[in-house]
Amino acid sequence: MSLGQSMLTAAALIIITMVVISANRLILESQQDEFAGEAYNLASEIANALLMEASRKQFDAYYDPYDKPMLWELTPYNGLGPNSTEQSAVPLPDQYPFKSISGYSDFDDYHRYRRIVDTPTLTGFVVYDTVYYVSPNDLDTKLNNQSYIKKMIVTVTHPLYLSKPVQFSTIMTY
Repeated sequence: MSLGQSMLTAAALIIITMVVISANRLILESQQDEFAGEAYNLASEIANALLMEASRKQFDAYYDPYDKPMLWELTPYNGLGPNSTEQSAVPLPDQYPFKSISGYSDFDDYHRYRRIVDTPTLTGFVVYDTVYYVSPNDLDTKLNNQSYIKKMIVTVTHPLYLSKPVQFSTIMTY
């Protein structure tokens, strides 16, 4: 083989190697995008499931289906979250089977709740909850006193596949 043919062969091998590397990179990026899309779908389902779980609970620890309480009878804004009995029944972070389902009695028990969720497809979702009173005039205004309206924000993160946390919220009224 002459020097020219050797150089052409070497150049062809370099080009083929670059094409194979580029194709592999495209395949990997495509798979990562697919996992990220699946992670966003799963995070949405996880957040929605937790909102539904909490929404099935009563509004407050003080609950009388026949009489609306005075505002001062409701849990103070700085006392939202589980009481000591509920805290011992639901260790955080909660993992499957979720003890919050039977361990929490009312909506605001989920304040500062943390859950780790593993799905058959992806594992390691981290879920955080925040519950607070909101103004009847503006459901985005957090109050430092009681009202007949509470808002819950559920945030779902994943260390690998969610570049931004997924947040869902709901409102509960007495």
